[in-house]
Amino acid sequence: MELTAETSDSFLVTPDLWVMAWSLVCVVGGVVTAAKGRWGFLVVGVVLGGLTWPLSALLIAAPDSLWARTFYGGRKMSRARREFSRRLPYAQP
Repeated sequence: MELTAETSDSFLVTPDLWVMAWSLVCVVGGVVTAAKGRWGFLVVGVVLGGLTWPLSALLIAAPDSLWARTFYGGRKMSRARREFSRRLPYAQP
């Protein structure tokens, strides 16, 4: 059986669409990571081409970040303060 250009190039989703979708996921993850104040993950993501950003966007935000001030209520803010008090001297429970 001979492959023609018509059969070999037919994809359900083109590779260009995958690249655009992954780029969108990384950019949104990077913006959320920056809004959450996760600067270490942001720098590592720059070095690794954005691979850490979608994962770090799922983590809890720093208590003094824009994300925490906007979206966190009492319970989640106290959790963020408790978690970050072990790492940062300015975040007191």
